[in-house]
Amino acid sequence: MNVINRFMVYNMKKVTTLKDQSFGDEPDETECSNIKATYQPIVNLSSGETIGWEAFTRINDDNCFRFLYNIPFHTEATPFSTIIDKNCFENAIQKLGRIHSKHKVFLNIQPQSFQTNTFTPRNISDFIQKYGIKPFQVVFEISSRNSFQNDLSFWDLLDQLKHIGIQFALDDVGSGQSDFRWIADLKPQYIKLDRQFYQNALSETIMKVLLESLVTFCKKMNICMIAERLENLTEIELLVDMGILYGQGYYLARPYFPKKNAIPGHAVDIEKPSNRVKKCQLMKCNLPIEKYLRQAPVIQRKTTVLELKEIVSQCAHVTAIIMDQGKAVGVLENQHVYQILCLHKEGAGSTIIDLAKYMERNFFVAESEMSAVDVVKMIAKQNMGLLNPPIVVMSKNSPVGIVSFVELQDVFIRYQIDEARDANPLSGLPGNMAIQQALDEYYRIGHPISLIYIDLDHFKVFNDQYGFKRGDQMLLQLSQILSWAIRRKGGEGDFLGHIGGDDFVIITTPDKAVGICQLVIKSFSRLRNGCYDTKEIKQGYVDSHDRKGLRMQVPLAAVSLAIVDCYDRKEIAELPARAASMKQYAKTISGNSYVLDRRKTIDRRSLEGKKEPE
Repeated sequence: MNVINRFMVYNMKKVTTLKDQSFGDEPDETECSNIKATYQPIVNLSSGETIGWEAFTRINDDNCFRFLYNIPFHTEATPFSTIIDKNCFENAIQKLGRIHSKHKVFLNIQPQSFQTNTFTPRNISDFIQKYGIKPFQVVFEISSRNSFQNDLSFWDLLDQLKHIGIQFALDDVGSGQSDFRWIADLKPQYIKLDRQFYQNALSETIMKVLLESLVTFCKKMNICMIAERLENLTEIELLVDMGILYGQGYYLARPYFPKKNAIPGHAVDIEKPSNRVKKCQLMKCNLPIEKYLRQAPVIQRKTTVLELKEIVSQCAHVTAIIMDQGKAVGVLENQHVYQILCLHKEGAGSTIIDLAKYMERNFFVAESEMSAVDVVKMIAKQNMGLLNPPIVVMSKNSPVGIVSFVELQDVFIRYQIDEARDANPLSGLPGNMAIQQALDEYYRIGHPISLIYIDLDHFKVFNDQYGFKRGDQMLLQLSQILSWAIRRKGGEGDFLGHIGGDDFVIITTPDKAVGICQLVIKSFSRLRNGCYDTKEIKQGYVDSHDRKGLRMQVPLAAVSLAIVDCYDRKEIAELPARAASMKQYAKTISGNSYVLDRRKTIDRRSLEGKKEPE
């Protein structure tokens, strides 16, 4: 909205009177017909959901550029920027239309405008509420390219605006000269990355480390990062991998009037970064949120002062769950409990208080058996603009306590670090710890699963013959074949892990297992020859020697897969032993093959062995 139009052409005598104008008071010489407001969606890059819009102002008359050319860049021009911001702000709010309470509108404002009496909390609050917009839905963007403000009155006004719920975003981060000073003093709820900054970070090691440090900082400070001017899917995938969850740009949606959500077809693409990881690496945290539960008193919405006093007497720090007609309707924070008690200090204990005016209505509800990562993802997807939202935990439709969102975030981050340490260094796939945790997760869910144990036959001879480098290439090729087979034939949430060496494991559903195995064998038999020299391919075996030094002919490497079905939670504990047994059985079949063990009880056993044509 930093475009200037010709309605700002006033003589200097009139400029001085504009400083004290409130919103809605239009100067006589304003030509508002030339202003056009457009709105570009800001999108959750993981879900494709629109979280808000940035308002831009476009001018229908190119005479404004003549005015831009002649504007002096010194202190005397400051009133003009206030006039610009005032009219653009008014126009953007007036033409925005109805928005959901979870959505935001982002508006660019020059720092100089906050040093006048125009952008006061009362003026802003009175104006936006005429159009059904709450203060917490308004985000003022201040560019880091602006000179840092040392005027205390500027920071005092910003504190007043924050007090009524207005939020702030620091724009163009990475292009200004005082980025970190702005961040430290402004304490924004949002940081908007300059395109040049994150583009450099995707190609230069130093810039990448700087961006990663900024991402870590923002997570700790509960600051949302938004990448601007996104133009292709590759950028989005890389940024999501780095932990940047929000973005805007022409790839997602252009600015429109009236406002629109992100283009649905592009939303499918946006989900790909999470899908491509989820398909082959189901990194579910198996720690249920009830492990982090804090007991919280349950109070009816209409209660008495005496009941509140009894709760405080039992626990000095109180966060209570408010119920009304059998449903959780709010959360009463500790400070509000004491505020109520102070207001009714002289009143009788039997005085009835309606807690609706004190409670926090924006909260999340989670079932007690949900995992920490599921809860964190759910909250990030819904995005209600709360930095540390209350989470009410339910069990069988009854509240059992409250969980701290910040604590869950810390658990999730630590878990991701452990996963990274556990990952196989060659394939990058989850290791033994993650495999066990995936089995624990399936045990908790209780759905039928199939475990596929994958092993390479005659791999040791190949490794001895060609060396570890060629051996690693074959293992990496197998891991890629497995990943591809899961994407083609598997289901949502299938898991692929690397036990070590030439042993892999897949967890899928019984209806998908055979299709995955058949595709793996077909692909491996076709691509395997690329790992051998022409001589071995033609003769169909490798010349080798046994431990006694006797010459022997060893067949080319083959893949063996053992499928073990599990339909009951009690059987999961037996899965590893059954899978190892089936793997040995599979290795007795020459060539590429898969075997099935689909026994549902110990007394009833069904074994199938299939050798696929090569």
